[in-house]
Amino acid sequence: MEDDPNPDSLFAAFDRDGNQSLEFEEFVAMQPTRVRETSSIQEIRSWFDAADEDKSGLLSINEFFKWSISKSEHGDGASILEQAFKQYDRDRGGTLGYTEFKQLARDMGFGELAAEAFAVLDADGSGSISYAEMLQQLRTSVPRNMATKKLLFGCIWSWGAEKKEMAAQRPSLDTSGWHIRGRDAETVREELRKYLTESGAHVIDLVKLFDEDVGGLLEIDEGEFMKALQRWGYRGLPSVVDEVFASLNTGGTAKIDYDELFEFVRGHRHALDARERNAMVRELTVDVPPNSPFTLADVAWDVEPSARESVESLRILVQNMLITHNVGPDDLMRAWDRSGDKQLDKREFVTNVRRLFRQHSALWKRELHRVADAAFVEIQNDGSDVNSSQMDIIELEQWLEPKTRRRMHLVRQGAHKDFL
Repeated sequence: MEDDPNPDSLFAAFDRDGNQSLEFEEFVAMQPTRVRETSSIQEIRSWFDAADEDKSGLLSINEFFKWSISKSEHGDGASILEQAFKQYDRDRGGTLGYTEFKQLARDMGFGELAAEAFAVLDADGSGSISYAEMLQQLRTSVPRNMATKKLLFGCIWSWGAEKKEMAAQRPSLDTSGWHIRGRDAETVREELRKYLTESGAHVIDLVKLFDEDVGGLLEIDEGEFMKALQRWGYRGLPSVVDEVFASLNTGGTAKIDYDELFEFVRGHRHALDARERNAMVRELTVDVPPNSPFTLADVAWDVEPSARESVESLRILVQNMLITHNVGPDDLMRAWDRSGDKQLDKREFVTNVRRLFRQHSALWKRELHRVADAAFVEIQNDGSDVNSSQMDIIELEQWLEPKTRRRMHLVRQGAHKDFL
């Protein structure tokens, strides 16, 4: 995908005169490089003509969106979207929560559009998107909100191209000579490492040897891990495989991800390993700015009769810390979410806030622990209408980024008319 146009500017970057419509040459320019290399100009012209419903010789963004939903170069766009959504629907319940939706948007290159688009697509404010109903609606109507259109048709092109690439690049490694004969965890682990290392394959292809989903999430669950070892001759106790799986799964989640397999195969972490950033984030602390005439003890941390001012002081301190260290709410969520369920319960939240004040333990015991409790309640009340004992990334973002909260509130207020 490295040679493709940035999907975030999929339409706008090639709309040279800014008139919200594309001429044919602009349309050609925005095609992925591999599409231009493998398709004739006549084929591309046929796509353009098919999308140009009013035969004006210009392709409006709405025409392009409708064409992408129905018959894009990658096939039926709505079906492609459904495949993508299902890949991120962890519990297979037919809905995407905000955390799942934002991960999809991020992986497709649209992370910054996720909040606004989610608020539009979550028209009833339930906190989740029923994608079957949404896709049915997309076949007959176009969302008016630009962020939503850009994200959806960008996902169609990005996901469609990626699925084709991944199918074409699915590893053809010859594993017929792999025989896992060990019966204890240490032997099985070393045999597996030897085969993976000596294969000479890239780690991304090694993940796909296990990952039956072959989707946007390069992760290996316990079932996939067990099946792979059995394909390679393992006939020992399942508990041994569980022990080997746990030894690779160092991140505390339910699956082995790319970073973890890389470390196992290569013997070291790569430079962009997310766990390194998580460790850095967990070491952050909050304090007043340098040279400030005040200390944290000077702040009015009372929670009676109202905790609002104290919680706001806490929010500002955390927000300033994030800005200072170039860290976002998503980084905070990943570092604090030790259970890997994409949520923070009260215990996780309060425990991690306490770590931020570990240099002020006396103040924490005396006052700040009550403020952290109050903050957890306020974040939930302000961030969602759904009663829950946990907070997700959308609630944490809304608390730490008030502009996002106000924008999403306005979008959500007009969500029905914006979409229909």
